[in-house]
Amino acid sequence: MVNLVCRAVLLYLLLAQAPAFCSQPAEGESLRDYVRRNQGRYAYGLYLANKKVGWGVAEARLEDENGQDVLVVDDEVVLALRMFGEEHKARMCEKDVYELTGDGLLIRVEATEEEDGQVSTQKAVRKDDQLVITTVKDGVESKRTTPLSKDTIAQMVRLDRWLGGPPKKGDTFEEYGLDLDQTDDVDTKAVYRFLERRRVRWGGAPMMVNEVEATMYGATMKALVLDDGNVLKGNMGPFEVRMEEEAIAKNLTAAKFDMLLRVPVDRGLGDPKEVDALTLKCVTDFAFPESHRQQAQKKGDSVILKLARDFSAEAAKPLSDDDRTKYTQTTPSIQSDQPKIRALAAKIVGKEKDPVKSADRLQKWIFENLDMTHNKNASTALRILKNRAGDCTECALLFVALARSLEIPARDVTGLMFADDDEPYFAWHAWAEIHDGKQWLSVDPAWNEMLVDATHIKLGEGMEGFAWIAVVGDLRFQVVDVQHRNE
Repeated sequence: MVNLVCRAVLLYLLLAQAPAFCSQPAEGESLRDYVRRNQGRYAYGLYLANKKVGWGVAEARLEDENGQDVLVVDDEVVLALRMFGEEHKARMCEKDVYELTGDGLLIRVEATEEEDGQVSTQKAVRKDDQLVITTVKDGVESKRTTPLSKDTIAQMVRLDRWLGGPPKKGDTFEEYGLDLDQTDDVDTKAVYRFLERRRVRWGGAPMMVNEVEATMYGATMKALVLDDGNVLKGNMGPFEVRMEEEAIAKNLTAAKFDMLLRVPVDRGLGDPKEVDALTLKCVTDFAFPESHRQQAQKKGDSVILKLARDFSAEAAKPLSDDDRTKYTQTTPSIQSDQPKIRALAAKIVGKEKDPVKSADRLQKWIFENLDMTHNKNASTALRILKNRAGDCTECALLFVALARSLEIPARDVTGLMFADDDEPYFAWHAWAEIHDGKQWLSVDPAWNEMLVDATHIKLGEGMEGFAWIAVVGDLRFQVVDVQHRNE
C-alpha cells in the first residue's frame, strides 16, 4: 500500500506544479522570448491535515544545447511520512527538454524515482515522429515506442492565454501532461475549470487570484492561481500545497505525520470473510465505481452503498480486443514476460486451463509464500518474488504479473476492507481482478480470497483510480444492514 499512496501523493503535487511556470504571453511573441520572459524557480510545501509531509521545486530555464536554445523544465518532489508506524521517503525527479521551433515539441525526458532505497529510471528520446522510452527497474531494462507527446510549449501558451482571457465561470481548458508510466499513450489529460476571480490575503497582503479546478487521474484539485500563472495554493481533500520560500518548503524536520489509512465505521462487522452482504451509508461526493457486486445510490447528501460477496453474474460482458491486449500486456512493473514469472505461473497452475481455477491457485500460492510486512515495499514483480514479502499492494502486483503471463486478463484494484472490531474501521487495501471471458471477478491474495467478501469496497483501478485520495480523512460509514454466511 505504501507504494500506491506515495505515488498518488507525488503525482498530486506534480499536478499542482503543472502550470507553475508561465505568464500571459504577448501577441506574436516567439517561443524563445516567451521562455526567456518566464524563466523562474518556484517551491511548494506539501501538507496533510495541516502537517508538512513533503515539498516540490519546479524550475523553467533557457539553455544552450549544442548551439541551439532549448527550454529545460526541472521538477523535484520529496515525500516523507510515517505509515503504519514506519517511516517512508519517496523522491521523484524529472527533466523535460523542449525545442524552441514550431510548437515547441519535447526533445527528451529523464526521470528518476526513488522509494525507500529502490531506484528506477526512465528516459524518453524523440526519434522522428515517435518517443523511444527506456525504463530500468530492478536492473531490468525495457524499451518501447509511443507517439509523440501533446505536451508542448505551444500548449503552455494556450493555457496561459485561457487564464488571462479571462475565462468565464464554468469555462474549461484541456491540457495534456506527460506520464512515462503509461504503456501505450504517454499523454494524460488534465481538465481545468474556471470557478471565479477573487481577492485573498496571503502573507498579510491582499491579492487577486483565479480559483480553478484541475482534474487528472480522476482526482480533482482546487487551486488559487496568480495572474502570472503560478499556483499560490491547491487543495484536494486533506492534502494542500502552498507556495513557499525554498528553504522553508524543504524544511521537513517536523515531518513525522503518521498516515493512518483508515475510515471509521459506527459498529463492528465480525470476521470480514463471513460477511455475505453489507449496506453502508456515508456523506460524500465521491463517485463509487459500480459493478454486479457493488452499487451506489445517491440520496440527497448521502450515498447508500450496497455490497455483496463476489459472484458469477448471468449477463456476460466479454472484453474488447483492445482491452484484452491492455490487460494481458507486460509493463516495466508487471514484468509478465520475464522467464522467472512465466515459469513460476506455469508451475503453480500445472495443466489447469480454467481461468478462475488458475487464478485461485495463483492467489493461494502468494498467500502461502509471501510474508506479510509493510517494510518490504517493491515496485516490480521480480523484486517481490525475490523478497518473498510485502503488503497487499505487493500481493496484488505479483498476482497480476503471474496471471498475465498465462494470458489471463488481470488488473490491480484499490479500495477499503473492514479491518478491526475493537475500534471499528475500514483500512485502505489493494487486491486484483481477472476477466474470465464473461466478467471481471475479484481476487485477494493477501487474504486468500477468490471472490472477495462483502467488506471489500472498490474505489478505483490502478492509475485511473486516484480520485479516492481526495476523501482521505473525510469519509465515515454507518452500517445500515449486514448479513453473515449461514444466517
